[in-house]
Amino acid sequence: MGKEKKLVIYSFLVALVAFVTAYVSFPIAFGYINLGDAIIFSSALVFGPFAGMIAGAVGSALADIILGYAQWAPFTFVIKGLEGYIVGLASLKFLEWGFKNFKVILLLLVAVLILNVGYFIAAVILYDFPAAIADAPLNIVQGIVALGLTLVLAPSIKRIANR
Repeated sequence: MGKEKKLVIYSFLVALVAFVTAYVSFPIAFGYINLGDAIIFSSALVFGPFAGMIAGAVGSALADIILGYAQWAPFTFVIKGLEGYIVGLASLKFLEWGFKNFKVILLLLVAVLILNVGYFIAAVILYDFPAAIADAPLNIVQGIVALGLTLVLAPSIKRIANR
């Protein structure tokens, strides 16, 4: 893939993650979930670890800033960038493995763990331990929803990307 095409794809992915994270959310009993992680995971599986890292780090940090949570942006940059990179490692062999192979699921679970541990630590730093405990269930739900949606979205995005 040429440099120009990569720039266009990565820019689109960053914008998509920022938009979906900031504006596509669903309320649940103890907060809301967004679809940003599903886009990060899908981007990483289809376009690779660097694309997942850039889309996750920059797109999600931009969403924090857009939503008025700039204090979270540095943490989000690292957490989402790392989760995108980890999931992207599966993309290096996903054609051989298939999207629903246990190795892909395992890397998605590792990314969900990074999401949860990362935001737990960030909440302790920004607020305190009780706040981090209170926020943890929401992050668990966020990760599980993202994992499930990724198994649907990534194959569809891959088909479109191959056209």
